[in-house]
Amino acid sequence: VSAITLSATQIQQMYVAGKEALNNKYRVKLASDTVNQLAGTTNIVKGVAAANEYIFTGTNGASADDGILSRTLLRGDVTDKTYDESTTDPVIVDNDINSVAVSSDGAYIVVGTDDQGITIIHNGSAANRLRSGAKVQGPSKRPSN
Repeated sequence: VSAITLSATQIQQMYVAGKEALNNKYRVKLASDTVNQLAGTTNIVKGVAAANEYIFTGTNGASADDGILSRTLLRGDVTDKTYDESTTDPVIVDNDINSVAVSSDGAYIVVGTDDQGITIIHNGSAANRLRSGAKVQGPSKRPSN
């Protein structure tokens, strides 16, 4: 709740986005009933970042590996891409996400995880690994004191 007044255009955009989600506008195109939902098995959001036409949302629950990084279109309210630790390209180092950051131009996404360090994703490229290996970038843990 905020004290900011919405313009008529903003209200109309919210109405249209909700109506399209209700009518499953993108279901045929994307062959999914879940395009308006965050990916993963939990809806506990731990990190959100936005740049250009996307919102990146990292989720994490109480169970191991129940979170995922979802990329949502700002103008369509549709989750069009997900990132996880095993089935996506690129992969992230761990599904237990606790923070998300994105560069102002949207070129780099940084995903922080509970115990496996960070992943840096170069967005928008087929060859989007910054370092070679099984993961996009190996764990970068804080030194223990």
